[in-house]
Amino acid sequence: MALRKAVTDWIFIYLVFCQLLYPIGRSYGYASMGERVFFIKIYSQDISEDEGQQIFKLMEEEIIRKGDFILVSGKKEEEKEEAFSKGRSFFEKGKMLYEGLELTEAVDEFKKAIPFLERSFELKESSELLKHLFMYLSMSHIALGKREEGTNYIRRVILIDRNFNPDPLIYPPFIREELARQREVLEIPSSSTLIVETVPVAADVRINGKYYGKTPLIIRDLSAGRYEVTLMLRGYSQVSEYVYLAGGETIRVIKEMTEDEISGMIVRIKNAITKGDMNTTLSSMERISQLLNIEKILLAVLGKKEENFRVDILVIDSSKKKILKEANVSFLMEERVKYIKELVDSLSRKEVYEPAGVEEEKPFYKSVWFIVLIGIIVIAAGAMALSGGGGGGGGSSSSTSTGSVTVNF
Repeated sequence: MALRKAVTDWIFIYLVFCQLLYPIGRSYGYASMGERVFFIKIYSQDISEDEGQQIFKLMEEEIIRKGDFILVSGKKEEEKEEAFSKGRSFFEKGKMLYEGLELTEAVDEFKKAIPFLERSFELKESSELLKHLFMYLSMSHIALGKREEGTNYIRRVILIDRNFNPDPLIYPPFIREELARQREVLEIPSSSTLIVETVPVAADVRINGKYYGKTPLIIRDLSAGRYEVTLMLRGYSQVSEYVYLAGGETIRVIKEMTEDEISGMIVRIKNAITKGDMNTTLSSMERISQLLNIEKILLAVLGKKEENFRVDILVIDSSKKKILKEANVSFLMEERVKYIKELVDSLSRKEVYEPAGVEEEKPFYKSVWFIVLIGIIVIAAGAMALSGGGGGGGGSSSSTSTGSVTVNF
């Protein structure tokens, strides 16, 4: 029993030591489950906007579904919830001011809520609250003598939900009558024109996710509805604007794009990848990780050779300039679902990969040889302890007390 106890004690000490140095159950340098990772998507010029968007959207959905990473660049439910919470807070404050007949101040608070509720529109409670927000904005403007603006907000309610039925206990007759009147007006089919301009020009324009062209751009024959206009220009922050077209009108959207260091770094990474310059790629990723306060970056490069697409994925620990995982796959467009699932699944199976030229020199105490040396020392010490214990009467010279073992050398 004493022999077994001594052996298990020394094995326990050795395992505790290994656990402190190399935590068990976690591969050193891997991106762990649920870690925040920035997703950089780069594709070659011979791939159309729609093709690239289809493939990367599927990749993003698969990565989120599998749950390996929380993508910083993706739309996360917690961000929508946070936006909804802020929008509701502004709405409630505006409602209190409206009931206190402080109409101008109420309008200011209501307008503060709009971008947050638009951003979280996909949440049912957010889209519902946005309808009530527009109703209150309409009533406030009409009460302030600004009927045209009030009418525009009423139309927004109808464009979100044509069957919206306001509660008569909340909304007075005049606003319900105006809602019915504008609903009849919008029943008459008529198209609208949207003019989109940016400074600088040549920004990509997407409307409800569909690519339309580059700015300056005129889009005609749009039916009545709510549209999300997304503007993207390399080196500049992405901009989203929500436009409500009631029909038979021309709306102009003019946006000044803001330079974005992260977008600039992504352009630099793309150029470096084209030239095969890994050092510039890794140093640019290091800067992105500093700006976002994250360590891991998921880089996906999409290329095309004849009809075949190819996706190469690297998971990079940018702070250590080390490639942690790599995966790649080739496929035809109609096979993308199957192969992208395989690609994402393979990320969890790849071992740590350190390419030539970026391998980090590890200190001796982190090397395998150090662990082996410690193991030899532990085994030798254990053997000495056991042989020392075997020289005494009965094969044991250990004394026991409650919860402890004393080993004499």
